[in-house]
Amino acid sequence: MTDVLARARRKAEAVFKELRGKHPTMKAHLVFWNRLGQAPIGADLAETMRAFPEICVEGDAARRAHALARDLADEKDPARRAAIERQLGSLDPLLAVRPDVQVEIRFDSLDYALLAKLRQDALVDKVLTPPTNASIRVVMGSVAELAGDD
Repeated sequence: MTDVLARARRKAEAVFKELRGKHPTMKAHLVFWNRLGQAPIGADLAETMRAFPEICVEGDAARRAHALARDLADEKDPARRAAIERQLGSLDPLLAVRPDVQVEIRFDSLDYALLAKLRQDALVDKVLTPPTNASIRVVMGSVAELAGDD
């Protein structure tokens, strides 16, 4: 799973850098998102699983990974932490990203004029970004699309 997320992250960050060049006043960051949750785009597997367990297709491996991520957060012993991290890493190839997970821009401060410009920018996903002024969502694309998997 982390390889797919890493490919999507690299592509999204490159596009985001272009957007920042066009809109230098933008104060924002990227997240992985679906209607069930979100996680920072730069988070490692454990942090992502704790913050956003719904990023994965449901199954035994996803449930186990989420439990290990919670255990890791509570564990203080370095040797035990290392063992949990190895177990979590071994599950990574068994985890799949849900098809509805997207990369979105989260704004640190809202600028509605900037939002209107971003909604029209060719670099954002016009299908996934709501066109209405009532929405503050700006979508870079689905993880699968950004990772080149669709």
